[in-house]
Amino acid sequence: ALTRLALRRDLPVLAICRGQQVLNVALGGTLVQDIPSVVAGAVMHDAPGRRTRRSHPVEVAPGSRLAEILGPGTVLVNSFHHQSIDRLGDGLTVTGRAPDGVIEAVEMEERSFVLGVQWHPESFWREPAAFQALFQAHLMACRAGSPVRAHRS
Repeated sequence: ALTRLALRRDLPVLAICRGQQVLNVALGGTLVQDIPSVVAGAVMHDAPGRRTRRSHPVEVAPGSRLAEILGPGTVLVNSFHHQSIDRLGDGLTVTGRAPDGVIEAVEMEERSFVLGVQWHPESFWREPAAFQALFQAHLMACRAGSPVRAHRS
């Protein structure tokens, strides 16, 4: 309900890992319940070790908001999930995939800023060149919007 409300109000949304899954389900999408048992040849999506261990690449879609933020091409990400997006929710566009086809990033073009990533960029807070740009872009989108006022929905 909170995700749907944020979308109705066109609030800036940066959905991380389960947040991306919640965003997708809120828009009528479905989830792969267990990647290892459903996706043939799946890469390691639930990697052991440190949270800053990069476990697989993600191909970023050219021309996407994610490409504008992180640059086009491939980024190496950490990964701690066994579920992922299956059927895409209404209005979402896939903007990043793992080599096994698992959806790793989505966005909504008809909203001011709605971006979801399946990895954990917050784990790289000590590495300024890593994913700080995602948080900076979200912060800029928040600042660009009008002040949040009490709304009745």
